[in-house]
Amino acid sequence: MAVRVSKPEINLRDKLNKAEPPIGAHGSQLLKSKSTSETFDLVRAGRRNLIINGNMEIWQRSSNANVTGATGLKFGPDRWMFEEGCANLVTTLTRSTDTPYDQGFRYSFQLSPSQVESALDAGDFAQYMYFVEGYDFAPAQWGTINAKPCTFSFWFKTNMGGEHYVSFSSSSGVDTWSTSIRSTMNVWEHHVITVPPPMTGTWNYEIGRGVEIRIGLMRSGTVTEANSGQWYHGGTNYDGFADAHSDWAFNTAHNAYLTGVQFEIGSQATPFEHRPYAEELTSCQRYFAIFPGRSGGIPFWQGYMGSSNGYCSIPVPNFNFRAVPTPTDATTGTSSSTGSIYNATGSNINSRFAGNGTVTLSCGGYAPSGIGLIMNFGTHQSGSKEGVVASWNGAVPGIFLDAEL
Repeated sequence: MAVRVSKPEINLRDKLNKAEPPIGAHGSQLLKSKSTSETFDLVRAGRRNLIINGNMEIWQRSSNANVTGATGLKFGPDRWMFEEGCANLVTTLTRSTDTPYDQGFRYSFQLSPSQVESALDAGDFAQYMYFVEGYDFAPAQWGTINAKPCTFSFWFKTNMGGEHYVSFSSSSGVDTWSTSIRSTMNVWEHHVITVPPPMTGTWNYEIGRGVEIRIGLMRSGTVTEANSGQWYHGGTNYDGFADAHSDWAFNTAHNAYLTGVQFEIGSQATPFEHRPYAEELTSCQRYFAIFPGRSGGIPFWQGYMGSSNGYCSIPVPNFNFRAVPTPTDATTGTSSSTGSIYNATGSNINSRFAGNGTVTLSCGGYAPSGIGLIMNFGTHQSGSKEGVVASWNGAVPGIFLDAEL
């Protein structure tokens, strides 16, 4: 016997109409997205922040330094620079624990004048700087009809208050967009700037600088300025605003703090992307790393005594460098260092070379891996060709390997 079961009809359209609509800024767009890539763009999944070390955690070089003079430029936290153009100004760079701690930040990049100017010349300036590599910046597609807006957000505090400039430019400086921010004295404030997409201009999307970002503390006098909030494609102009806090250079009590910096594709700022420390350090080492020293130096590099010079080399750990790095002795700050070279019987043969123990450091090979660190002992003065070993006499921290943009 057949049993017939009947169910009430369901009006699917009516059920869908009664369902809760998608919520959030992009809810309806998510339902319409046609690809995984489009969905990721809408929910901002994956690695959003194009800034490396935006929370100022990594300080491989040192936790403080001084910048001096008319062309002074120095790194503070990894990937971050401070540049000044003043005749006598000395600015101290410091890793500070003054932060918006409730936002999860432990360190900030602090600037303070330690020696001041008596007067400013036209064009004197002081500014934070960061360069985004072209490979990382390529998805923004600036300079094309598919160019996308980008949003720059950061935490900033100063005891000067008032106005500061923020600018974005191509590596040539020909293409520039700038604006200003206003600061309340001695208050941590979160600033958000959305940069409209430029559909013209020349932008690098490979190994060099993709976009240059500057946050200005001071700019004095007559410089060519871009119109605030408009793209300027006419020349080497990256500062944006003249006479921005020209009193920065006159008072050693002044200070500025920066942390929580994020630069992302899209027209909305998202919460700061906190990445694991090890991941952030590895990203920094693409541009700068330290071949570690130790008390008493690094012994026993393999080498040879050729027909004219004596060389020793040692492989560098695979830091995946952006380019073949330039080595400098961390103590001397130059490529000149000291070493000892020995023959097969263990005798020191420094005296056979013009440098008599003074060596020149260089790197050979190819990036990102396959880098060799080389010691050149100079012109060979006496003795026959033979295999040798050598030691580098430098101490902690070691040899700086610089492949910065």
